[in-house]
Amino acid sequence: MNSHRRFAWDHRDSAVCVCAPLTGLTKLMEWFTHNGTVAINSHRCTIDMSISFLKNFCGFPCSASELREVPRPKLELGISVTFKSIEAGIVVGSLAIPILQLFTGVRDAESFKRGCYKGAVAGGYFACLAGPLCAVACMRMMSDAEIYEQVFRLRSNTTQLVFDRASALSGLVGYLLFGPTGLICGVDLACLGSALSYFLFPDGEKYSQVY
Repeated sequence: MNSHRRFAWDHRDSAVCVCAPLTGLTKLMEWFTHNGTVAINSHRCTIDMSISFLKNFCGFPCSASELREVPRPKLELGISVTFKSIEAGIVVGSLAIPILQLFTGVRDAESFKRGCYKGAVAGGYFACLAGPLCAVACMRMMSDAEIYEQVFRLRSNTTQLVFDRASALSGLVGYLLFGPTGLICGVDLACLGSALSYFLFPDGEKYSQVY
């Protein structure tokens, strides 16, 4: 009899031990589902408004209302300043080291190639650190209205957008084809071509318009 009672108690106890974790896991899944839904709903408006930034950068037509939708102007300005800093760092670094090598008497093509690569990498890394710091320093001296106006001007500046698109696309294609060296050459060629087109065709800014 006692053994039967012990067996019955052990059976109920094991059932509780099995069901309790399952119940807790179910509650935990319900909690994550509820909070995840709340988080998605709370950020859905921000995500929808941020789509205009990607559309504009990729060259898709944007209406005036879409260009004015800037949910996070400080973040967008920081990204823009950092991106342009990286462009400048890669170009300046890839040109500065070979020029210094010329003054030091280096005439080996392989040395120039290594110097160009190392200079571009160093310039890019330095720009990754300096870009956000410069953006923060500039935004501290600007009001929220001035930051918003600057971001809107960047969105409406077709010339600068062409520069950025050319650098991003050329760097990506160069990297996929030739690795890091191709990325550096792609960014350099894109910046050089964009600069030449800007100086050769100064009236290109007239194409800056809002659809």
